[in-house]
Amino acid sequence: MHQTDNGITFLFEQAEQYSLAAIKTSLGILYDFFLENNYLSVSFETVSFSYCGIAANATTLFCILPKYLKNQLNLDREYIAQAKKLIKVLKIYQNNINLDIPDSDLINCSSHAFSSEISLADLILNDYLQNGIWSLIQQNIVPNSDNETLWDYTIENTYPVVTKYPYYFELFSFENQYVSNNIIGKIHRWAINYCADKYSELLDINVDNSDEQSLSLEDIGEKNFLLYTIEKELRITFNDRNIRLLKMLAELINSNGAYGDNVYTLYGKNKFEHVWESGVSFCFQNQYQAYKSYLSTPKWINKDKTIISEKHTVRPDVIRWVKDAQNSIMLIIDAKYYMFKFDDISQRADNNPGVGDIIKQYFYQFILGRTTSGAEWLNYPTSYLNILIFPGLIGSFKLMEFIGSVSIENQAIDKPIYNVYLNPDILFKHYIAQIPFSGNQITEFIGASK
Repeated sequence: MHQTDNGITFLFEQAEQYSLAAIKTSLGILYDFFLENNYLSVSFETVSFSYCGIAANATTLFCILPKYLKNQLNLDREYIAQAKKLIKVLKIYQNNINLDIPDSDLINCSSHAFSSEISLADLILNDYLQNGIWSLIQQNIVPNSDNETLWDYTIENTYPVVTKYPYYFELFSFENQYVSNNIIGKIHRWAINYCADKYSELLDINVDNSDEQSLSLEDIGEKNFLLYTIEKELRITFNDRNIRLLKMLAELINSNGAYGDNVYTLYGKNKFEHVWESGVSFCFQNQYQAYKSYLSTPKWINKDKTIISEKHTVRPDVIRWVKDAQNSIMLIIDAKYYMFKFDDISQRADNNPGVGDIIKQYFYQFILGRTTSGAEWLNYPTSYLNILIFPGLIGSFKLMEFIGSVSIENQAIDKPIYNVYLNPDILFKHYIAQIPFSGNQITEFIGASK
């Protein structure tokens, strides 16, 4: 465990084993939730996490980083930088979830609210930067303003000096006044301060709230009273921004542990391999949807041949045809979230995929190479490049590194499957910016993999 000066506790998923007693104490109520949902596993007196992302209880904020970063970070700012990147990656993944893949959902929840606290903080802080502090337009009747005179009110409530014509020393009219120091304004100020102090650095949002009065939630009022005040305002509010903000403030109050509630909140992903696969699929501009009709599907037929069930279970992580008049390449990529390496001392492969993964890749290539359904790539001289991609921190500016191959002797395909490290820092930089790998990068990748 690593704790930064600003109080964030950092852990790593999968690659690190932690003391069961220490994790139970640190996580508190989160421990049972993690255990029940298989976000961690216990072996004797140690614990390892399968969850990756942000988690918090009433007192402590945790960030569980991807396993490939273990032994790569030393300084607080390095941990914080990776946490920022992780949150940005998860936000992109949240908008690109492939619902066809089991367990692909992002975890975005709180024990007492619908969304995670950090998601609410993101919305509240960005709303504040765009729209400012909550204010209520209150219409008052005031004397001697420049607005249109309310003659009925003026006549009923003042005594004129009567000469030839009545003369009124006070003329009353409506005037709109912006009120921001009411209860909801105070709740909003508390929310901005709370979210900025706890999450603005992780969210990479620069909020200057130095002029805002610092109040605790308990100073403003009891929880039920504050929620009732917000609910009452919602009944008479028709402005879209105000409605959204009021609902966010109510959720933040419910998710907060200020009133002694035993709360927790999570924003992250169990099985981070889905995020890795999503990043690889995007950056290589996966063409699976365009070519999936060329992939044979299993047909389940009952004995009477009255039921024929066909399912698209043959699904490579990435299919990408790189078209070239002289020599086109069909990339068949499996994004493996394994800490794979060749151990020079023991002369063996560690943390390698199983034989089923290898057979599956050969099968994809076998099907694509033998389709007779008019596939476009069959009209060009096309070779097949079958690759397993693993995360590997191989230098700040290096995209990938060829590390070897794997093969199973067979009568159909005589080429091996290549093993490649792909730099997760560069991959996720492209993923966050939503900029796929360029043609030159793909060409470089192909050249180095062959």
